[in-house]
Amino acid sequence: MLERLAGRIWWERTVEGIRVVIPARFGGVALFFGGWLAFWIFAGMHIIPRTLDGQDQSLSALYGLVAWTVCAIFVGGWFLWCVGGRAILTLSPTVLTIQRSVFGVDLDCRTFQTRDVENLRYAPAYYDKDSFGENSYVQSKMSFKAKGWKRSFASGIGDAEARELINKMLEVCNTLRDGLPSTVGFLEKP
Repeated sequence: MLERLAGRIWWERTVEGIRVVIPARFGGVALFFGGWLAFWIFAGMHIIPRTLDGQDQSLSALYGLVAWTVCAIFVGGWFLWCVGGRAILTLSPTVLTIQRSVFGVDLDCRTFQTRDVENLRYAPAYYDKDSFGENSYVQSKMSFKAKGWKRSFASGIGDAEARELINKMLEVCNTLRDGLPSTVGFLEKP
């Protein structure tokens, strides 16, 4: 049975280790894009029929329809992730699995041998300059390296949630301690 670990994270002990459920972060940006998506679909309901029934056969109308579709799919997928997405971390002493799903539909599942997992880190959120010189928000996340590739999960996780998650992970698999900073916060410098 799932129990609250910290904040929005839930966990349960399994026969071999732990299973942790990390729901996607839903915030003000998701509400904004939900409203934007509703407007986008409403506008499309008036534009698409004109293009498809031949009233507007220009090449720019076709490009507009393609652009409308790509934007609707991208923003719709992102909004669905914010509303119903979750990452499920399953850890045993030998295997780490990270599964991502939206409303129960599996999107991605990655499995790593714990002997290959190193440099488990928590990177807190921070502001950074983007290519235009503007401050850009970078979400917090958990990350590690496996076979030379950096992997990340738990985007938007809070400090207390990360600390509790790392402690539970170390209870199951002490080899993950290799490479962790000796400080209590396990923070990665942005």
